[in-house]
Amino acid sequence: PDRDLRPRRGGAARRPAGAVRATYRHAGWVVEAFVQTRESLALYSDHDAARRVPSLLRMCGESEVVVDRCGLAAGIQAEARRRLAAGPGPLEEPDRDAMRYLLTDLLEDLAGCRSDDELGHIAGQLLVRAADLELAAAGAWGGTGKGLHRALVRHDADLAGRLADAHRQAVAGAARGPLRTVVREVLDRAGGPLLEGYR
Repeated sequence: PDRDLRPRRGGAARRPAGAVRATYRHAGWVVEAFVQTRESLALYSDHDAARRVPSLLRMCGESEVVVDRCGLAAGIQAEARRRLAAGPGPLEEPDRDAMRYLLTDLLEDLAGCRSDDELGHIAGQLLVRAADLELAAAGAWGGTGKGLHRALVRHDADLAGRLADAHRQAVAGAARGPLRTVVREVLDRAGGPLLEGYR
């Protein structure tokens, strides 16, 4: 749960009753509690699927069950695993074009950046957007932060390694060329760069 927990216009939040996210420290460990109801579990699972980032589905499907007093965990895990295995579905053409356009525009920014400070921001966006496009265009689940890299490794470990290495080179000031090359490869797999004619 992220932006869906923020109040909407009029002050009403979309959070279903009973859904709670809390972080605390216990016995030296940071503990994150994601408390769900059947309604909130369905809502946030659907939200994850729509944004192609299955955070809650992975939590439910890939975690170890410690306690299950109500006997619901097996069913929840089975449903999460079924949805994970099915994947996020095909990427709609308008969404693909929007992602291609944003990534192409970032490549233009890379060519025109004037300082190392600008370069750091542009290279970071290229890293994330290229991974997002590669996974979405392939019909694979995405992720955020470390989860995005892990998802890309699962999908194409070679590409993940080359993209990360090219990003490191660019940020270190060694070379921008490898980053441009790998990002262009991702664009070509998804239909090619897109600027002129995009609406």
